[in-house]
Amino acid sequence: MERGILCAGQVLAGTDWCRRDPDAWWDPEVDADRYQLRVRDMQDEPVDLLVGHWTAGEAGLRSYDDDGARLVEMMKRRPSRKRPGERLRVSIQFVVGACSPIADFAPVWQTMEIGTKWSAVHVGRGEVNARSLGVEVVSAGLPGEFNSRHRAGERVFQLGRYRDVLEFFPGQIRSFVRLANALSNRCLPGAIEIPRRAPIELDGMRAARPLSRRFTRGELRHWKGAMEHFHMDATTKLDAGTLLIAALLDNGWSGARA
Repeated sequence: MERGILCAGQVLAGTDWCRRDPDAWWDPEVDADRYQLRVRDMQDEPVDLLVGHWTAGEAGLRSYDDDGARLVEMMKRRPSRKRPGERLRVSIQFVVGACSPIADFAPVWQTMEIGTKWSAVHVGRGEVNARSLGVEVVSAGLPGEFNSRHRAGERVFQLGRYRDVLEFFPGQIRSFVRLANALSNRCLPGAIEIPRRAPIELDGMRAARPLSRRFTRGELRHWKGAMEHFHMDATTKLDAGTLLIAALLDNGWSGARA
C-alpha cells in the first residue's frame, strides 16, 4: 500500500494520511476498470466541484482497514438495472471509511489517480462527472435495518421537510474536512481548482443553513465548490443529508447562495 494523494503523476505534500491500495483502485489501463470511467477534455473541463456521498450501507464490521477495498469491489461488480447482464458504470475517486466513535480520524483511500484525462462516474450526468471529484463516506445514512454500527440519529431540514438521518462519526467528519481542504483552494496539477465554498440558504429567521433543495440545471452549471449528491437537479438520492456541507461550513468554508 502506498501513501499520499496522487495527482497528475505527483504525490501531494502533506497527504500521507491518504492510502492507495491496489485492491481499492481503478486503473484505466485495465479494460474492465476503464469501462467504469469517463474521459474528460482537460482543457475545456477544469475540475471545480467536490461532491460528497454516503454509501447507504456499512462495510464489514470486523475491521476499519478494508472499507476502501470493499466499496471498490462492490462498485466493480454492481449490475446495471437498465442493461441486464452488464455492470453498472460507476466509480469514485475517494473513500472515507468507518472508524471507532472515539477515533480522531477515519481512514481515507484514494481509488483512482486524479488530474488526468479520466474522471469517475458518480453522479447522473457526464458533464458533472467530468468536472468533479467524488467522495464516498461510509454510512448507512438513514435509520433502519442497515444501521449495523448503531449510529446516532440527527434531524435535518432537507427537500422541504425535516428528516431523520444518521450521524457520521466525528473521525469521519474530520477526515472528510481534511481531504476537502487538501483538494481545494489552490490550483492542483491537471486543472483542478476547487474554491473553498459551500452552498447555503436563509431560513425563516434569516440565518444561514446548508442548501436544502436541489440545484436547478442552470445553477449547477455555474456552481463551483462543494455540493452533495442530493443537490443534483435530476436525482432521487438523499445523500449526504446536508451533513457534509454543514461540516465544511463549521470548518471555515465560505457559504454562498446558488
